[in-house]
Amino acid sequence: MSVKKENNFYQNLQLYRRLNRLLLITKRRRRQEIVPAAVECSTATMNKEEEEEEEDKRNELRSEKTMTTFRMRAWQAFKEQLKSIAKHPAVHGVVSIVDRDVAASFKAMWLLFILISWSMSFYVISNLILAYTRYPVKSTFRIAHEPKRLFPAVSICNLCPYDGAYSYSDIESVANENNVSAPLSSSLYSYVELMDALLKTRFEATKQSMPSFDIYTQSFYLSQMLVGCEFNGLKCNESDFYWYHDYNFGNCFRFNGRDGEQTRSDNSVYIPSSSLRSQVKPGWESGLRLELYSGAQPTQQQYLYKVGFRVIVHNQSVRPFPDEDGIDVPAGKETNIGIARSFVSRLPRPYSNCITELDESEAERSDMLRIVRDKIISQQLYTYQQNYCLKVCYSLYYTRKCACTSFSLAFLDLNTSSSNNYCRSLQDVECLERAEVELLNSGDIEQCYAACPVECTKVNYELEKSWSSYPSEWYAKGVRENATLFNYYNIFYDQTYLYDGPTYEIIKSTTSVINIFYKTMRYSVLTETPLIPLQSLISNIGSCLALFA
Repeated sequence: MSVKKENNFYQNLQLYRRLNRLLLITKRRRRQEIVPAAVECSTATMNKEEEEEEEDKRNELRSEKTMTTFRMRAWQAFKEQLKSIAKHPAVHGVVSIVDRDVAASFKAMWLLFILISWSMSFYVISNLILAYTRYPVKSTFRIAHEPKRLFPAVSICNLCPYDGAYSYSDIESVANENNVSAPLSSSLYSYVELMDALLKTRFEATKQSMPSFDIYTQSFYLSQMLVGCEFNGLKCNESDFYWYHDYNFGNCFRFNGRDGEQTRSDNSVYIPSSSLRSQVKPGWESGLRLELYSGAQPTQQQYLYKVGFRVIVHNQSVRPFPDEDGIDVPAGKETNIGIARSFVSRLPRPYSNCITELDESEAERSDMLRIVRDKIISQQLYTYQQNYCLKVCYSLYYTRKCACTSFSLAFLDLNTSSSNNYCRSLQDVECLERAEVELLNSGDIEQCYAACPVECTKVNYELEKSWSSYPSEWYAKGVRENATLFNYYNIFYDQTYLYDGPTYEIIKSTTSVINIFYKTMRYSVLTETPLIPLQSLISNIGSCLALFA
């Protein structure tokens, strides 16, 4: 029976049933409207009603039979339709399996082919899902150009963390109290490192016990070090720098950054007068040029094996760590530092272990991150830094080994049971040195890196350095006539030795020039994107099903 005939049959059946029901309702209403004339109802009337009821029952039976017949015919039509679909399927082997004219052996062969095809489809789809759950990434590298480039923050520190001319009494006291004397040259380096740690510990301990103690006066002032300063060809001075204290380098001064205290020169306070600077042209002529004085070696430079400055180039939004992020610039050289800026943007979990923002959910990943998040909030840091997290891990390790807190990490303020018990004695300092060696040569440092993921977004500054001899003998004559330098040379050197002014050798050993600039106005951007997005996975699964089905 065709689909059209079936539809006509179904419509006629529905019309018949409606008419039958309407007839029954009409008859019942008529019976209800007839009022019995008397209790003595005739037998003929009753028989007539019984006949009508029997007729209704027969009509209902006919309707049920008709409906049953329709259902059977509809089911038969549905099976015929399935057979028609099976004869022209997307899974071509099904035709041979359901076709009665195909031999059983061929049906078995087609069944085997279908099972193999479905197995291959399952294998490929499972591999696609496994590849997606590995969360691979695609790295895109591009070069962009910026005509006006924000200049990074630049921090300058003297490699000598204390001014020996003002700290001489403390230096002698530390050596006598700890019974430390200069050994043979074979172990002189270890002696210098030990004395350096003891001196720093003395100053930090005095600062902790005497709030009135001004640690700024124990190190070099910017007015002592800064001989000349230019940016974009314009003069700059002490008011363009911010001061902050670093355990390893003493007084440090940040240019083009707003974090820290206002730079002081003796008792004067300078208020920075400019906002963040930008460089509009590549090359050293439009960058930052600093001419610096490192201090007199006989008196100011003591317990050191190198002379010069520590330079840290960093983004304004991060806290610099000079001991890890900086580079050394020697005295007697003109150092050119060319900057190449790059941006890195990684994908967070599940694609990597990096951290975009250390919120509450991210801090639950480890106890270390919870501590770091509390410190970021309490110390009002800009953002999460892996180096900061690592220093927290190191500090906890040193405290566990030596039962005291290192002054070098006192800025963390971890509030541990040993937070007020700083490492002060010679035994404590030696314990810290041993603990540091153990950490570097054990698996604990790997645990620190595992607990402190990298940042998802970071600005990197790659530094390219070159040197030339500084100053020339001709230029040294002009430096000799600099009033500030001449005054310091007369104070810290033998007067008879400097009767005609400082010699060329003295000037060369105590001064240096640093040029910091963008070497190009281009910058690189490295961006990660998912290698297999979810929509690609769904598309690949659909393609696989179409291929093997």
